[in-house]
Amino acid sequence: MHEKKSDTISVAFDMMQNQPLPKLSVTEVFYSRQVWLYNLTFVITSTEYQTIDNCFLYTWLESDSGRGPNEITSILIAFLTELENRLSSLENPPTNLNLFSDSCSAQNKNQYVMAALLHYINYKTIHFTEIKHYFPVRGHSYMPPDQVFGRIEKSLRNKEVIVSPNTYYEHFKKFTSVNIMIVTSNFLITKLL
Repeated sequence: MHEKKSDTISVAFDMMQNQPLPKLSVTEVFYSRQVWLYNLTFVITSTEYQTIDNCFLYTWLESDSGRGPNEITSILIAFLTELENRLSSLENPPTNLNLFSDSCSAQNKNQYVMAALLHYINYKTIHFTEIKHYFPVRGHSYMPPDQVFGRIEKSLRNKEVIVSPNTYYEHFKKFTSVNIMIVTSNFLITKLL
């Protein structure tokens, strides 16, 4: 994952633990129906440090959509398109893409993600000639998005009550570029924050 080659860019992505809305004290939550806030984070691991410029968080509410392969592939393609737009400014952009994600079969390791990547490499890519998707061994690897999640969770510990997704977005913006996903038809559309 940390191997550095001039013709390769590496990206790790993972889902963050679901965030409850509203976030209240224990007794109030017991009697309330909560809506979950979902977050999918991408970290470009080819760089030395994690900054807002190389950490991207895509977020949406449970009331907007689920967290299955349709949502993951929609966001993955949106991220890859944004990544290639950024790479267009480079004189010699990388031609190989290494993706790293966990082996969750409901989200990352399934035929839908593989078909989306195959479609992307054949019809949509500008720079990439090869995409490799790696699934690190469970329990033996620590993914870069986990570091981002740790910093976000540490920041959220200070907030006892959260009743709006905007409060979460403000905490996320301290560590990542935040993209709010909006549902239209069967596809997720990115709205930059």
